[in-house]
Amino acid sequence: MKKLVLKGGLVCDPLKKIQRICDVLIIDNKITEISKTTKNEWSDEFNVLDLRGMIVLPGLIDFHTHLRDPGFEWKEDLHSGTLAAAKGGFTTVCAMPNTNPVPDSAPIVRNFIDKSYNSNVNALPFGSITKGRKGKTLSPMFQLQDAGVVGFSDDGDTIMDSNIMRQALLYSIETKLPIINHAEDVNIKNNGVMNAGIVADRLGLKGTLSSSEFLIIKRDIDLAKETGGRIHIPHVSTEQSVSYIFDAKKSGVNITSEVTPHHLTMTENWIYGLNGDIPEYLTTSAYDTNAKVNPPLRSENDVTAVIQGLNEGVLDIIATDHAPHSLNEKECSFDEALPGINNIETAFSQVYKLVDRDLISLEKLISSLTVNPAAIINRFEYGSLYLNTPANLTVFNPSTYWTVNERTLSSKSSNTPLKGKELKGRIVYTIFNGKIIHDEL
Repeated sequence: MKKLVLKGGLVCDPLKKIQRICDVLIIDNKITEISKTTKNEWSDEFNVLDLRGMIVLPGLIDFHTHLRDPGFEWKEDLHSGTLAAAKGGFTTVCAMPNTNPVPDSAPIVRNFIDKSYNSNVNALPFGSITKGRKGKTLSPMFQLQDAGVVGFSDDGDTIMDSNIMRQALLYSIETKLPIINHAEDVNIKNNGVMNAGIVADRLGLKGTLSSSEFLIIKRDIDLAKETGGRIHIPHVSTEQSVSYIFDAKKSGVNITSEVTPHHLTMTENWIYGLNGDIPEYLTTSAYDTNAKVNPPLRSENDVTAVIQGLNEGVLDIIATDHAPHSLNEKECSFDEALPGINNIETAFSQVYKLVDRDLISLEKLISSLTVNPAAIINRFEYGSLYLNTPANLTVFNPSTYWTVNERTLSSKSSNTPLKGKELKGRIVYTIFNGKIIHDEL
């Protein structure tokens, strides 16, 4: 194989404080040099990719991915999920534990890891906090840690028992792995299907109060503060949640948090089915089940708050919460539709528009998807362009336009409100362990 040169792109590595136009040299599948400038010519022994006008960054890391494997392979599996991840520029994904069987024992975790060796990118498992994700009895956390989990979650099922949550946080001190509790008080949610407010009232749908999120977050913060445990808050979507996390960090709580691409870029108005526009009167476009997600899409004020929270470092990372569902689980009434958005292939393009609008910086965007999640999972080697290590890189063309087409998605599912929408900027190359695994050019 020829030596590979990524030539003339804007190389951005927040950890190394690199943001310059230069060349990246890959030999024997490892990064061997990041030049000071770009060379005019390379000899024939090199395979040269001309990346002028493009952005070269460390391979993206998704801290919150639903691969549905094992148990729900008709929605997604390890192969299709990691293929979709590669298409979205991700070279590492962390698989949430709402599978069947639940990863609540070491053999189940090891089986997933064994299967993941044939994945298209790194696939790292979460273990469940409780046996069967039932919220009653803690899983054997030390055994799960030894088996290779990167954290603990009962994703989708909130641990409502404060004593169980407190015990889990105490274990996080010894394991040094984060506890991720689904941020939703099921009692306050009260079977709501979208954000409570004017849009829900107009559509005649039962609303979910913002307090169903921020009150459980406040409880978990208080428990983390009291125990000294390590807490990670998933898919933050409300203004008050951001405020509570800000106060927690200020007081020294061991806390990190995430926000999704859709909560950064979409409001509850997307349920009207008109790209966020508000219709004068309701049409057949309304009740877009592909915009039904948990937590629900929120108000404009909430979107502004989470963007500000990301900018100010209150929210640490962007995580997709990629949640593929089959057609029959979405092509039904809004009340019956399962919540979740398929977005791992569109995530970077979707959020890059915030850079275009000067709402966040390029460095902040890249940090939130590389070095910051790498730090949370203690896999620092994945978050930067280290020399003499396996080359994991992503190349993004910020100028090209493309249309989201369900027939060309690599995921098995296509439940995205972006279907048929034009996005600016696209992942054009994903390089994993020195090999080009996605090529859009």
